[in-house]
Amino acid sequence: MWAKERLIETDPVNWFYRYEIVESSVGFRWYFGRLGVEEGEGGGCVIEWSYVGDPIEGWTKEEFDGFLGRGMEALARRIEEFKG
Repeated sequence: MWAKERLIETDPVNWFYRYEIVESSVGFRWYFGRLGVEEGEGGGCVIEWSYVGDPIEGWTKEEFDGFLGRGMEALARRIEEFKG
């Protein structure tokens, strides 16, 4: 599975970016996402992700949310591994 994304906005001061999916092998009709980082307690950070979009044809909203959520969980694991 793949998705081609277009960067819409970056904000290095507030640590976030917004993007849209413009093409994919999965069948997104429209999708806009936002990924940001905020300061957490004890010197850590909190990653915040949100999106708006239509479920893939034939999927319920719950299936779509679960699919995207699993992708974000995998991203969070990679970030944890990177920071070591």
